[in-house]
Amino acid sequence: SFLLDWERACWMSMEVLGTVAYTRKRKGSSSSLLLAPCGVDGVSSGGFARFAAEPERLRRFLREVLEVVEKVEGHENYHLRLTAGSAPPSDLAAQNPEEMEKLIQRAGFSVFVFADAARKQEPADADALLDLDAQIDYQDASGKHVKLPITSRDITVLQGDLTRCALDAQGRPMLVVVLERFVQFQRDCTDAELLELWSLASKAMDVTAPGRQEGDLFLNMRLNAGTFQNCRHLHLKVYVDSVLFETTWASHPGYQVLKKYRDERRTQGGQRGQSRKASNADAADAADAGAVEKK
Repeated sequence: SFLLDWERACWMSMEVLGTVAYTRKRKGSSSSLLLAPCGVDGVSSGGFARFAAEPERLRRFLREVLEVVEKVEGHENYHLRLTAGSAPPSDLAAQNPEEMEKLIQRAGFSVFVFADAARKQEPADADALLDLDAQIDYQDASGKHVKLPITSRDITVLQGDLTRCALDAQGRPMLVVVLERFVQFQRDCTDAELLELWSLASKAMDVTAPGRQEGDLFLNMRLNAGTFQNCRHLHLKVYVDSVLFETTWASHPGYQVLKKYRDERRTQGGQRGQSRKASNADAADAADAGAVEKK
């Protein structure tokens, strides 16, 4: 993981832009940012869900995060991760400025960004995913082909005015929020679209765990931009504890299809792995036999 490369690097001193505090690391062509909201009242805000409940506060924070990442730091290609919890992710905590730790504790969440100007991989087109009634059939930038006998409508679990939230087409324990129109970058979203993209993700957790206790139940939310995208369409992935996710969606017809195809892919992958091991073993045996004959 690229996060591990930064464990021993030192964060620079904290800076503030509007309602966003941030610090950075740089290493060659890549750069890392840790961001948190400042000016949050109280000892703890209760996490992202409570923070997102005030639309104007959320809108301003999101726009200022984009300003720091894309204008101040000049990044277009990056991975952004919003993590729930009153401490930064453990692999980012080393030598973190004390002021940042206090802000993260008060907010109940943090934002991490990793950018790399040298990354050249172009995302794949996924126009078909915008058609709710077409069967899911796409190939991402890594070459993975996903073809399913169900539609995007079949796995949509929450519909907003400008966005929708669906189960992951690959059957992973996450929810995916996408805009109804084609958009590749957050900066191209209207304020209403940007707000709904992130707030619908929070509301989706109410669907996943109705009557939840205080605090956020998602593990993290991830969004890629530019060459970090697998598909050329802005989407927000909401990662959830696998046991909680399975318990919630086990009876959903769409999820049952996704799980079936996911398990089949894993079985096929395991068989291919065993086949490769057998082939390598046969090749090694043949090489050993040849060496013996030569002797």
